[in-house]
Amino acid sequence: MIRFTSAIIDVGRIDGVSGNWERILHRENTMVSYEEIQMLTGIQACNYSAMGALAWTVHEMAIMIQREYEEMWLKPWSNLKLLFYFLRIVNLGSQIVSMVMSLRFAAGYKPTDRGCRMLIGFQGTTSAALVFATQFILLLRVEALYYERTSLRYILRFLFLSEVILMTVILGLSIPRIGYGIQCVALSFPYMVAVFFFTPIIFESVLFILTMVKFYEAARDGWGRESVLSRFLQDGLWAFALPFSVLIVNAGCTMFLPGPKSSIAYPWMIAVPGFAGCRLILNLSHLLKTTPPQHGLTSRATGLIDTVIETYQGSTGGERFLLILWLLC
Repeated sequence: MIRFTSAIIDVGRIDGVSGNWERILHRENTMVSYEEIQMLTGIQACNYSAMGALAWTVHEMAIMIQREYEEMWLKPWSNLKLLFYFLRIVNLGSQIVSMVMSLRFAAGYKPTDRGCRMLIGFQGTTSAALVFATQFILLLRVEALYYERTSLRYILRFLFLSEVILMTVILGLSIPRIGYGIQCVALSFPYMVAVFFFTPIIFESVLFILTMVKFYEAARDGWGRESVLSRFLQDGLWAFALPFSVLIVNAGCTMFLPGPKSSIAYPWMIAVPGFAGCRLILNLSHLLKTTPPQHGLTSRATGLIDTVIETYQGSTGGERFLLILWLLC
């Protein structure tokens, strides 16, 4: 908690974008303006939020270490394993880098305008990469559910690629237009940033609706009684809800909160997609680990899927679904 007394703090000069500032200690009868108080409390709230996101990430990694050891460390390298470690490293690494920079700022380091843009660009790029990676996992899941709908799968791939291109362009155009304060905290955002948040919201909503449609069909046809498929569909609920909520909150903060508080939820744009993606991969790995031995499959060629579907026409829906998902992954 910040206490303002007659002999404590003068936040000095805040020079708009460049963020040049200084503290003058032990000056008597120092007057602190309302804007300066708002600036300091906003920066403090952002730092608390970043520390909370980092602590949550470390806690999640600690409680999942045994399962990660069994599902990832002991298994040979695969596409899912590579994606898992990409999410882990980018998630934790980007938060540590941001926290180290915040500590340097608190110790008196004065960043340049170029340094602030590089830091914000780094945070934006890593958060976008984590969102894309998590959505790619969700896309694989939906493709497995609708594998016989070839046109739908191609449409979803086109939408995903369009989202990646649009968000990348918006990020590149927005960074030079972001206003910075002390400690490189973003104070204002261009209106196009709203597109950066709402684009993944729209795409995830499409994936969620498709998952719910299949959930209804599974319940109607009796697949929902199979524990494997039921667990898979349930994962789709929280994997959508968490990133969706974070995107909505960040969009609201950037549009409606003033000053530094507009960035208060952004650390969770890094923490939550990384968490959701890793959990989805661990759950997928657990579901798929018994599939290859049961059916003696040794190749992952996509062309085998049609043969698998024909061979297991008499199998349950969950078994056919797992075979398709295993080959896709």
